Amino acid sequence: MTHDLTPPVQPLSERQQRVRDEGLALFEEFRQAHREVHDRARACRRLRTLRDDALPQAALRLATLNSTVDNVVADQLDAMPEPLMLPERPELQRSADLLTDVIGYALYHSAFDEQYARLMEDCAVAGTGILQVYWDPGMDDGRGMVRVERWPMEGFFPDPLFDDVQQGRAVFKTAFYPREWYRQRYPDAERFIGSDPYWEPRDGYSPAGEPPVLLIEYWFRTRDPRTGRCEIHMAQIAGGALLYCSRASVFAHGCYPFILFRYRRREDSPFGYGLVEDCVDQWRATCRYAGYIDENARASSRQRFIYREDAGLDGEALADWTRDFVGARGAIGEDALRSFQAAPLNPQVMNFMTYLTDVMKQDSGQNQFSRGEAGLGVTAASAIQALQEAGGKITRLHAAAYTESFRQTVEQMLRILSERIRARRALMVARATPGGTLRTRSVLLLPARAGQNRPPYEVRVHVQRRNPLRVQAHNEFILQLADLCLKSGTPLSPRAIVSLMQGVDNREQILDALDGANQQGGLNDGNRTAQPLAATAGIA
Repeated sequence: MTHDLTPPVQPLSERQQRVRDEGLALFEEFRQAHREVHDRARACRRLRTLRDDALPQAALRLATLNSTVDNVVADQLDAMPEPLMLPERPELQRSADLLTDVIGYALYHSAFDEQYARLMEDCAVAGTGILQVYWDPGMDDGRGMVRVERWPMEGFFPDPLFDDVQQGRAVFKTAFYPREWYRQRYPDAERFIGSDPYWEPRDGYSPAGEPPVLLIEYWFRTRDPRTGRCEIHMAQIAGGALLYCSRASVFAHGCYPFILFRYRRREDSPFGYGLVEDCVDQWRATCRYAGYIDENARASSRQRFIYREDAGLDGEALADWTRDFVGARGAIGEDALRSFQAAPLNPQVMNFMTYLTDVMKQDSGQNQFSRGEAGLGVTAASAIQALQEAGGKITRLHAAAYTESFRQTVEQMLRILSERIRARRALMVARATPGGTLRTRSVLLLPARAGQNRPPYEVRVHVQRRNPLRVQAHNEFILQLADLCLKSGTPLSPRAIVSLMQGVDNREQILDALDGANQQGGLNDGNRTAQPLAATAGIA
């Protein structure tokens, strides 16, 4: 089926036509302003796959850049934040705990672990990761639940006049979809969709039939003159046709539902710089030097000959190593034939290539010890730990910025929950007990009070690092604490000690065995003040 390139005029109200025209004009302005940043992000994506047009096609492409990005992403996954709600008043502690469980429930059903891994790769490669927070009516068996979704920065267009997305005139989120997708979801408006001026073949690929059409999701803010509050509206445009336009405010919190995670901030821009941009020049240099070494090794592996033409030697037969005999006309003197090989490469080339590789690791915070490698001539355990911590400084710097962005994400989730929960609802939430066992319990969500557009909770983000060295240090501290309590006459029970330990794969089995021994009277549970004492240790 061939789509008509001149579709009929879509009947729109004055407001709808104004929204469509203003949205298309702003989108074109934002798209032109961000063209360079988006092109650089796409180039960095290609570099992530070791494709680089700046290097000769046959040049070696070392995997050092990829491994550095992988290690940076892995470090941030070790520092993946977890939400924790703290009440403004002590009597709200139980409600805050329940809401913490609900946010964890929403993140789990949003596959946040996978989303966060892709988000951190976006930050390291393209410089910016984007999370969208919205209400998904299909979650929780059709009753709806707040959801977070990662979106690529190449399909995101904030206002270029502001480095803060929330201050901008509008925000655009885009993606290409085939016309069949529009026919299924917008059957009444699909016939008004015209040709698309934005589609370009990707890496030489273009789908058969009609080209895809760009769906432009247009988020804009208005201000209510009566209340002075901001309202967030959303419209969808494709091929010049208006597919949807909200009449009332989409979110009561008055904020654009997008949170930006930036590897390193770019001055006067909502986007950031990535690790790939920082390291690409060094990586290209190491690839060039590796090419020199490879070229010299190829040349050195071949033995070449110089022969005197009047010596009567057959040059072609001499170059053919498959022939056992080479004929000659006349006598062969010592000066008739001479062999030579390519001169060995200056060792400084190899040394400098190794130096550039080490500098890339050091500058990114991924030195050899942070990556689990041996080297640098260091053997002392204290020195190795110091070098690991030095690499961790850069990781902690970026983790602090990501944690603040995650706090904003959780705050929007709380506000959307407070706005959209209209009736009492029970959720079955699995939560880890102090003993490490996952137990399912029912959590009751109550609707917000009239006029309340934010929950009465202060958001804190708890970061639990799963670094093996930190787990080991934590467990050693627990053992020292247990020894101190024993000497002071208030011993901790074995169950309390095992409960406080981290990284023990069979901890649940150990705790169950201890509980069984206690029930049979085969093991003294110790001082009953052990549990409160363990709780006051501040480590759970």
